[in-house]
Amino acid sequence: MTMAVSTDLFDFIRSANMPQLGSYGEAVYEEFIHSTGADIIRLHVGRADFDVNGVRVDVKTSRRQLGRMLEKPVFKYRHEVPGTHYAILEFHQLGALLSMSEKVIARINWTFLNSVFEKWRIGGFGKAHNIKREAKKSLCPVMIERTKRVFIEAGLPEPYMLQRTVMFDKESPHNLLPTQRKPDKQTGATVFFVFHQAPPIQENLKEVIAFPDSADSGLVRLKKLRTACHIENLEKADIDLIPPKYRFASIEALQMALRENWC
Repeated sequence: MTMAVSTDLFDFIRSANMPQLGSYGEAVYEEFIHSTGADIIRLHVGRADFDVNGVRVDVKTSRRQLGRMLEKPVFKYRHEVPGTHYAILEFHQLGALLSMSEKVIARINWTFLNSVFEKWRIGGFGKAHNIKREAKKSLCPVMIERTKRVFIEAGLPEPYMLQRTVMFDKESPHNLLPTQRKPDKQTGATVFFVFHQAPPIQENLKEVIAFPDSADSGLVRLKKLRTACHIENLEKADIDLIPPKYRFASIEALQMALRENWC
C-alpha cells in the first residue's frame, strides 16, 4: 500500500473512539470548505454541525473502507432530519472521499489530511485533543478456543459466537437468532457472551447464553425494538425471557451441560 500518510494519523483513524474520529472529520470538512472560499459557521445546535452559505450541514465520518480503494460513496446515513444536508467523509487507502447525496464533492489526499490532523490535535479547531483509542472489542482468543474445544469434545460442530459489552435493556443483538443470520452462519449452536464492561475478557464475563439453533422458534421475540427498528422483518429475542437452561455463569458450566446431553 503506497500512502503519503503519517503512522500517527493512520493509527488514529483506525483506532480512535468515535467522538474523536467525528471531531476530526468535522475539522477536515471545515478546512476543505474554507479552501473553496465558501462561508462556513460552526453551529453544533440541533442536528447540524455547520452553516455553509446558509445551508445547515451535518458531517458523518466513516472508516469502514480504510483498507480499500474507494471510487464512489458507500456509506449511507439513514436517519436524516428534514432541513439538514449531510456531508459524508469516508477514509480509504488513498485518503478520503467527501460526498453529499451520494455525489462526490472532493477526493482529499493524505497530505491535506495530515495537515488538518496536526492542526486539529493541537487545538486549531477549538481545543487540543489527547488521542483516545477504542477499548478492545474483539472476543478474547482464549475464550474462543476454549469454547470451540468444549463443543468439539462433546461431538458437536463449532458454534456461532457473538458478544456484547453494552446491552440495550432486554433487546438481543440482531444476529443472536439463527434465523436472522445467513445460512452459512447457522452452524447448529449459538453462544452469546455477555460482559459487564469492555474489554471482552474472562474477568469481565457476566454470563453465557447458549442454545441449539433448533431452539430458535421457542425463543420469545420482542414486540417493540429499540434499535435497528427501520430494518424490515427484523426479529430480536427478549433476553430476559431466554430460559434458564440456556444461561450459564461460565464456559465451564456450559461444558457440564454439554456433557449431560444439553438440548
